Amino acid sequence: LYFPLRLHFEDISLTLKDDDDTTVEMSMLDFSVNPRPLFEKRVEAPYLIVRGIEVHTGDMSADMEIDGYVEDFRLYDLSYGFLHQGVDIREVSFSGGNVSVIDSNMVSKPRENTFSFPLSLSVGDCYFNDIDVNLCNGEKSFLVDVNRLACSELCVEPVLSVHLQQMQLSGGSLRVCSLPEFNDPLADKWNVTNLAMCVDSVIYTSPSDSAQLCFKAVLSTLSFNESYGFGLRDGTLSCLCEDG
Repeated sequence: LYFPLRLHFEDISLTLKDDDDTTVEMSMLDFSVNPRPLFEKRVEAPYLIVRGIEVHTGDMSADMEIDGYVEDFRLYDLSYGFLHQGVDIREVSFSGGNVSVIDSNMVSKPRENTFSFPLSLSVGDCYFNDIDVNLCNGEKSFLVDVNRLACSELCVEPVLSVHLQQMQLSGGSLRVCSLPEFNDPLADKWNVTNLAMCVDSVIYTSPSDSAQLCFKAVLSTLSFNESYGFGLRDGTLSCLCEDG
């Protein structure tokens, strides 16, 4: 503990009380809090740095399991108001790591969406550097390598309405692998490299009692190479997807 209100922790391990399989571990946590806004029912943190984060959800959900590791997580200029239930962040970055998401219902059994975000969130800039993602639906694994992904002006509302001004991906790749019990030779040969794209004006609204699912995006630039010999440079696409 340092003053004014700087805290430093090492070798942290958290386990959910009712589920020993769900754990969060951190090798180092360091953050600072400005004391004066606390008297005005606000939290202002100039920075928060976490290294060596490991997350294992285990049996927390019957349909989904998440395992992840991030070498370095940084957050700058966080502001949270207890009265307005809103979080503002100037910059967030994730560097080095891998995330594995296994969801048996991703394709086979669509589920009702009952999730709602607990508060409003606004992020100025968000960066992902050298992150590997494995999405598995029980039949195939989608392996995504992200060299650098930059997002700007991200807003998330409690009804799970997401607005994103721009998203830029550079140096990415995508590979599909079928699981042994679902042998698919065609899928196993599909490999996209040198993936780069820029997406503008992303809007997503989750389904609810008063609204249908809606996804809008403008893909302003797209380029990649594909293992079958197909390639694309400077492609442009606009899309609108609505449920029902």
